[in-house]
Amino acid sequence: MRVRGPLVATIALLAVCGFAPAPARAGDGLESGRDPCVRSSQRGVNWQGRDMHGQRIHNVDLREANLRGVNLRSAILKCVDLRDADLRGADVRDAELTGVDLTGAKLDGALFDGARLVGVSISGSTLAPLPDAQVRAMLARCTGCDLAGADLHVDLANVTMTGDDLSGRSGSRR
Repeated sequence: MRVRGPLVATIALLAVCGFAPAPARAGDGLESGRDPCVRSSQRGVNWQGRDMHGQRIHNVDLREANLRGVNLRSAILKCVDLRDADLRGADVRDAELTGVDLTGAKLDGALFDGARLVGVSISGSTLAPLPDAQVRAMLARCTGCDLAGADLHVDLANVTMTGDDLSGRSGSRR
């Protein structure tokens, strides 16, 4: 029996982030938009143009961060919340993204060649500003990714994805 879709993404996220349930508190947890594996916050930080080549970035909330033009080439991002972050022009080539949430992130001009994505959420995002080649590069090494409702607008012919949730996705350029 093969396990597919969101279950794979959830298992990958929990395994990688070492999630152990903590006592529930009011305003904490997923209902408040907080990722359980994120342990520190740099929400809204301005790291525009920063060279983070090969850096390890783990367990951090970078929602709404300005990461425009940042160099994340060969970086390792694990359990990073990038919802609504500005990654326009970012170099994410050969990076490893595990348990990263890119929902609503601005990705225009970002480079994803050789990047490996595991349990990454692109749910509800619009990848239309990215050229077809970059969308295919992003999805080529995507395992257990949540693309539900993503506006891909790309021809996915010859792209092999494993355990990805494509439910509700829209668009296809040919």
